[in-house]
Amino acid sequence: MPDGELPTDLSQVVVMDRTVFQRLQNRIPELKSEVCEQKQLFKEARQKHARLKRKNAEMGKRVKAGVEPGSFVPRATDKHVELKGTLPLAQFAGPAFIPEGVSLSHTTTHFTDLVPRVGLHRPADALRNRVLEELKQEQSLREVRYAKEIRQWDRKVDEARDELNQAIRGNSERMARLNQLQESREPDRKLNTQQQSVVFAVAHQPKCTITEFMLRRRSCALTVAVVRTSRGEERDRKRVQPCKEQQFERRDYQR
Repeated sequence: MPDGELPTDLSQVVVMDRTVFQRLQNRIPELKSEVCEQKQLFKEARQKHARLKRKNAEMGKRVKAGVEPGSFVPRATDKHVELKGTLPLAQFAGPAFIPEGVSLSHTTTHFTDLVPRVGLHRPADALRNRVLEELKQEQSLREVRYAKEIRQWDRKVDEARDELNQAIRGNSERMARLNQLQESREPDRKLNTQQQSVVFAVAHQPKCTITEFMLRRRSCALTVAVVRTSRGEERDRKRVQPCKEQQFERRDYQR
């Protein structure tokens, strides 16, 4: 309000309850801090996703290249020196990985001859698939958690919006009632100003006192009596007229 006075036009003014306004002001820094926390969590999740993506690409390259250096390579022992039949070979690499020149008869076959030719394609594929499944599961869990947090924030925002709408509606009703009250008081204010102006004008007009009025009236009566005694009643009726002072007194008395 300029100069501490209430403006005349209040159609564009919105009045809010002090408690609601204070609560909204306190809520603003909380929302800012929560937004910062969510941004930090999103940043960490994005970095983790990038690391996992790079790791997945590296593992894919290693799988395509063959057996990783330093990885586990089965060694031939006394127990597994000889492989007989197709069952051990099929369990290890499958029929598609049977090397050429290897007989599937019941003759003895050394394990050391099969390892460099067969390779470890199937275990590498299984490892890659397992990593992909873990990444997909982690991503799905993260999406569920983020969706839950988004629903919670949406609910909080809806509640805050409802409170704000209720406060605005109540303040608008109060302002409408205030405008009606001011409109109803406008005729009374105009009447008071008119009365004050009339009283001021009457107070500053010249007035004669009661004593002056009585003295003037008595002097007029004495002059009339003297004229009557000197010239007679008939002559007084014709010639003697009210004096100017008496006329002035009558006008003042009528006022």
